[in-house]
Amino acid sequence: MAVHEEIRGFLYDLFYRIRKIEENALAAGLEMAVSASEIHILEKIGPDGASRMGDIAEKLGITLATFTVACDKLENKGLIAKKRGGKDRRAVQVTLTEKGMMVYRFHEDFHAGIVNAIMEDLTEEEVRLLGLSVKKLEAFFETQAKDELSNGDI
Repeated sequence: MAVHEEIRGFLYDLFYRIRKIEENALAAGLEMAVSASEIHILEKIGPDGASRMGDIAEKLGITLATFTVACDKLENKGLIAKKRGGKDRRAVQVTLTEKGMMVYRFHEDFHAGIVNAIMEDLTEEEVRLLGLSVKKLEAFFETQAKDELSNGDI
């Protein structure tokens, strides 16, 4: 049971610490306040061009109304631009601005740094075991997310 408690404590601390470290790194590196939630919205919008707001809200598991409020804040910060869609004039598309792209890249580099720091001292066997463990965690969280979506919990 000690291992279970250790893992529980680790996961709880991990999520909290990563979010705090990420927000602090963003504030220091970007010299602007961008929350972890806002960063993850920018991540879902991505660097590849315009995306429909409804599609992104669905990927995030939030309502379009909630996503619209978040996008208004991001637009006011100059991180995204909104425009009406082509054929369907009701659809609104969002893209990263140049400033939004800078924040996106900073975030990508931040996560790459974490992964590199974790991996640099691991043996090949440890890397293999970590990879298997992460895949199992990912499958668990994916199942949980689907269950919550189907229950309307997200």
